[in-house]
Amino acid sequence: SLWKGKYPEALREYLAAKRRDTSNLRMILGVLYFLQGVLERHPKKAQLLFGVAFVNDIAFDAMRAKADYKLFLEKTNGRNEMFKLQEYARKRMDAMCKQRDKDH
Repeated sequence: SLWKGKYPEALREYLAAKRRDTSNLRMILGVLYFLQGVLERHPKKAQLLFGVAFVNDIAFDAMRAKADYKLFLEKTNGRNEMFKLQEYARKRMDAMCKQRDKDH
């Protein structure tokens, strides 16, 4: 859905995946490497940055996810068809900032 531009559907699918078991590191790394590889071959598909950020967010590195979300928002600025993804990215970045402030 993300590739095809069906962004609300893509967000629902990603959120559903988040509720599944995320302990299979090999599978999650495979998804992350796949998204990164496709993004390298298709750099204009900025929506894939959302996928990379999301995977980092749920499974690996919150700071990397925050940077990925930020890059996604920069690259998709003004693209209203991605509103739901942009809104989610902003919410996650805000939550990460609040958590960081709380931890320090």
